[in-house]
Amino acid sequence: MADATIQEIAERVLQKLSVLERGETAEHADQLLVMGIIASVNEELRDDEICYWSDEAFPQSIKEAFSDYVACFTVGDFPSQKNKAKYEGEANENRFLRKLARLSSSRERVDRPTKADYF
Repeated sequence: MADATIQEIAERVLQKLSVLERGETAEHADQLLVMGIIASVNEELRDDEICYWSDEAFPQSIKEAFSDYVACFTVGDFPSQKNKAKYEGEANENRFLRKLARLSSSRERVDRPTKADYF
């Protein structure tokens, strides 16, 4: 399965925040705002050695968890009572971060194949 683009992640975040319905296209300003937050979150995760993906290609395996985590940082820009309960607050942020870290830690981070030595 192909990697998700930053635009697809941004749209998924907006869907999670109930700004978009499935099949709708995001307004350009909303998409730019979320894409900027995604870039910042990616840098933070890279500093914490959680992010192994590029800023332009997100593995499908982390798409949902990453979108939930980014939604925690964008919920203030798209307020809704339903969204606040799910995404606002440090406890929710930590919950989604733990899930994302668990998913990304199972990925092997090598740039070339390794060969096992048998004795």
